[in-house]
Amino acid sequence: MNTATRFPSLAYIYLRELLGKNTSNPVVQQFQQRFPYYKMEDDADRATINFEHPDGSKYSVEELLAMILESAKQYATAFAEQKVTDAVILCPVHFNQAERRALKRSAELAGIKVLQLMTNHAAVALNYGVFRRKEFNSTAQNYMFFDMGSTSTTVSIVSYQVVKMKVGSMVETNPQITVRGVGFDRSLGSLEITLRLRDHLAKVFNEQKKTSKDVKESPRAMAKLHKEAERVKKILSANIETFAQVENLFDDQDFKTKVTRDELENMAADIFEGIAGPVKQALASSEMAMSEINEVILMGGGTRAPKVKEMLQKAVKREDLGKSINTDEAAALGAVYQAAYLSTGFRVKTFAVKDANIYPIQVEFERKVEEDGVESTRTVKRTLFSRLNPFPQKKVMTFNKHTDDFNFNVNYGDVTFLSQSELAAFGSLNLTAVSLEGVKEQINKHVDNFTESKGVKAHFKLDESGLLDLDNVEIVFERIPDPAASESAFSKLSNTISSFFGSSNSDTEDSNSAEEKPEGSEAPGEEEEGVPGPAGESDSETKAKETEESKESESTEKKVEEPQEGAEKTESDSKEESSEKTEDAAKEKDEKPKSDKVDAANTTSTNTTKSEPKPLTIKRPISSKVTLLDSKEPDSEHVKASKELLVGLTEKDEEKRKLAAVKNELESFSYDVKNKLYEEEYEAVSTEEEREEIREKLSAIIDWYEEQPLDTPLSEFQDKLSEAKKLVKGLFKRVAESKERPRAMEALKSTLNHTKYMLKSMKNFTAGILDEEGGGPFTAVELSTLETLYNESVEWMKLMKEQQKKKLPTDTPAYTVDEVVAKISALDREVKYLINKAKMWQPKKPKVTIKDSNSTKSNSTSKDSEASTSTSDGTTSSDSETKSTSEENTIPSPDTETLGDSKVEEPETQESSPPVNPSSEDIDNKKEEETLQLDSDSKKAEDEHIEL
Repeated sequence: MNTATRFPSLAYIYLRELLGKNTSNPVVQQFQQRFPYYKMEDDADRATINFEHPDGSKYSVEELLAMILESAKQYATAFAEQKVTDAVILCPVHFNQAERRALKRSAELAGIKVLQLMTNHAAVALNYGVFRRKEFNSTAQNYMFFDMGSTSTTVSIVSYQVVKMKVGSMVETNPQITVRGVGFDRSLGSLEITLRLRDHLAKVFNEQKKTSKDVKESPRAMAKLHKEAERVKKILSANIETFAQVENLFDDQDFKTKVTRDELENMAADIFEGIAGPVKQALASSEMAMSEINEVILMGGGTRAPKVKEMLQKAVKREDLGKSINTDEAAALGAVYQAAYLSTGFRVKTFAVKDANIYPIQVEFERKVEEDGVESTRTVKRTLFSRLNPFPQKKVMTFNKHTDDFNFNVNYGDVTFLSQSELAAFGSLNLTAVSLEGVKEQINKHVDNFTESKGVKAHFKLDESGLLDLDNVEIVFERIPDPAASESAFSKLSNTISSFFGSSNSDTEDSNSAEEKPEGSEAPGEEEEGVPGPAGESDSETKAKETEESKESESTEKKVEEPQEGAEKTESDSKEESSEKTEDAAKEKDEKPKSDKVDAANTTSTNTTKSEPKPLTIKRPISSKVTLLDSKEPDSEHVKASKELLVGLTEKDEEKRKLAAVKNELESFSYDVKNKLYEEEYEAVSTEEEREEIREKLSAIIDWYEEQPLDTPLSEFQDKLSEAKKLVKGLFKRVAESKERPRAMEALKSTLNHTKYMLKSMKNFTAGILDEEGGGPFTAVELSTLETLYNESVEWMKLMKEQQKKKLPTDTPAYTVDEVVAKISALDREVKYLINKAKMWQPKKPKVTIKDSNSTKSNSTSKDSEASTSTSDGTTSSDSETKSTSEENTIPSPDTETLGDSKVEEPETQESSPPVNPSSEDIDNKKEEETLQLDSDSKKAEDEHIEL
């Protein structure tokens, strides 16, 4: 906005409303009247407009808008800290096909992949519903959104409802937004109020007679008044009066005047009266009354004006207006949610959006008719997409009366609901002209006694962005196989077997007679030429294109007879009729008694073999050429040139930003250094001659900077900046060293004290450990290395202090801060290494040997018994008793413990006592006690290690 104020003809604003229009459009003429300093001309090739820049270059509206989108992409990339290329772009609801295509083309020129063109009211409704999804249910809830922006006003009625929808192979229940009605006025916006206030301020300034010139003749002065009018308008939304003031408005004259809210409301009285118009349009198109609307919600910056709220309350006959959404950011937040839903990098909850087609679209074609023997041509019109049809949507239109190549046009339908001003600004009512080639060739190739043409099918799509597209065109044939040729040996065998099981001729005749149709009856698949049907139903009836060979046998589509003149059936009607017949047949089958099922089974094979063979469907593509009639698309060369132009402009903008940054840095650096030369700390480390030399060279650099023209290349400023920094590099280094050296030496001294204490502690710790296997936590080499490093650092510090005392402040210092930091780092590294090693080291635990007492007792008892029975006189001798040797075991047992080399054994039981087998519970208790004792010993050792 600052650039638009200083150089109005170099900054382009409010460009979106000019998309897809030429200079004869009332919107363009109004733009030229509001901003007369722009030079515009028609682009004869594309029926659009170009802006002529003051330097003579020309830019289309799409190119200028692409520059704005490029800047927006750069802001998004900087905020997200990653490259952003995909986006959902908002557009007004009143944009037609030409305007939507132009907006999408601008985004593509800026290198943005458009995920969807989303209308403002749909984005606002989505943002409102996302945070209230739990409040919605299967009952539709209707809300009215009143959006008054800078250039237009839109009123939309939206319903929220929870519906079942197919997501992949699953059926889910999710909320859905459906646009029920829309009303708008593309000329009713807050910009018109600002412009009227601007003109009022200009009139007041001229009446003050401060200059003989008319202020309206100065584009810069009018741009200043426009900026001030916008500020005053916002203030008057909350205050009843304020002052408008502009310094140096025109011819060095200041301007100041008082403006009241009543004056502003009187200036825009007719604008406020028009607020009720879009509300009535929205209610009429939705066929609703205000009693069916749950709430009226405000949106847009224009709704901040108290008069706008007052007039809206009168129009809707309600006192309370919803203010629960952010009027500035709601649309952007809704677009962000939709972009996250459409992208693959985010996962959000499904919230379906069904927008509405504002302008009906129809197909016009010519058909030859014969009346009273006279052949004539008449124009047939068929509606393709009606007004307020939801989109995205696909439809198929069938042309079954044409046997030769033909053309048809796609135009807007009945737009009488638009006012005269809206209709004048709408532009061309013709969309495209489609030329089909190859129809006659395909008919001559395929039609014979068993094959007939079922018409040419044109597949149309109204995508998520509201853009109409002709997907493809194809011609459909149906072939009836020859019954005599199709009867095989297997079918003859089936007839013989079925007749053997008793199917009578009378049953067969009754079955066949039931399948016959009376003359003049319509087949379920009949349709009138040019009547569209939903693409989904058409695709389900004919699932895939099939060839004349083996794939034809897989087709299941029914034969469709040529309709009678005046028949009114679509593809969806025929499908519904056939589905109803199927349901009736199923009900009759269920109502039959079980006893009849056997007879039905006997007659099935006979009826099947004698029924007519199923028709085979053949589809062939038709070449189509689409010509745009509302606005022409640029050719590939023009698009390539536009992209190269934008890339060049982007590079220039980047170079311009770098140039401005270097110039600012050079200027600020030069003045900053000149001021620092008078500071005490700089004077202490430099001589007067040195400082004077630096001042002179910096003054020369500043003089060079001020004399350079605007087209001076960036490299020259970069060279001068490097020269200035090199000039004071030594001085800045001495200042920094003088500040940091004392602190660095104190840090080194502290590190040496810490190292001395740690070295002493480590030596004492190592000397106090008795380890027979040798080696404590530290080796002699490690301690010697640390001691040597400590001694060297002490000597270096003493030497440097002595040398520095002999230096002057202006001399090169004896040592630098970096050298001190290196010494500190070396000591710290060695100390930390030894500390970490001590933490990891643990004293070795003593080995534990345990004697198995149970085995000892049993062995001694058995040997005593044998010794007592082996005497010659048959008596028992106590001298023959022997003690069994103990067996050592590494597993702890409750009888024996070994600590180091000493053994502690429990006394053995007397020889005469019988062997006692301890219970398992006692053994477990004793093992648990010994385990706890060993754990306690280990814990003590760990505690001792920690204390050391």
